[in-house]
Amino acid sequence: MQNNIIKLTNTVYDLLEYFPESDPLKNKAKEKALLIISALAGRDLALGGENSIQKDIDALLGYLEIGKMRGWLNPVNFIISVTSIKK
Repeated sequence: MQNNIIKLTNTVYDLLEYFPESDPLKNKAKEKALLIISALAGRDLALGGENSIQKDIDALLGYLEIGKMRGWLNPVNFIISVTSIKK
């Protein structure tokens, strides 16, 4: 499980490198990624459970979708990354 969490973190942060540094969406996405990783690591499950994690994942995927629509992410990389995040 811990390996998957690390891979997920690396994937999200790799994708966010393509977002402009000045765009607030980049920081929002990083915050969501950290919330998800923390929850998956078992630290915050009591604060909202799986429902909260799913909402955070959906929000993060929405941020990445916006990045794709703005041309910051390659559509193929987006699909591959989203598939790995949803697993």
